[in-house]
Amino acid sequence: MPRGDPLYVSARVLSAGAPVAQAVVDVWHADAGGRYDVQDANWTIEKSRMRAVLEIDADSRIGFWSVLPKSYPIPTDEPVGEMIRITNQSSTRPAHVHFRIGKEGFDTLVTHLSADGDKYLDADAALGV
Repeated sequence: MPRGDPLYVSARVLSAGAPVAQAVVDVWHADAGGRYDVQDANWTIEKSRMRAVLEIDADSRIGFWSVLPKSYPIPTDEPVGEMIRITNQSSTRPAHVHFRIGKEGFDTLVTHLSADGDKYLDADAALGV
């Protein structure tokens, strides 16, 4: 079992205020050390962790337990590092959980939710906050 502070995620998927039952939600995030499973040199699909594929229930809800991800620095070499230095931005992403929500007849949504209170929340290196 992965180590870290427990995290419970509860979400509801709506479109124009109406439930979107049976949508499929891919979820993934870094671990309590700020690393994704695919960053392990020995990673294989069988060693996947901090990932799930869930189906929304009839009330368009999902819920799951995991561990709270940790904020992490992005690589600062090449053009990204130059942009970070020029804009005087932090190179750290706040702790966050990714979601990819899809259902036939709807546009796919790929987004993330950041952990409330993360010290990098207002300075996300991805410039998306």
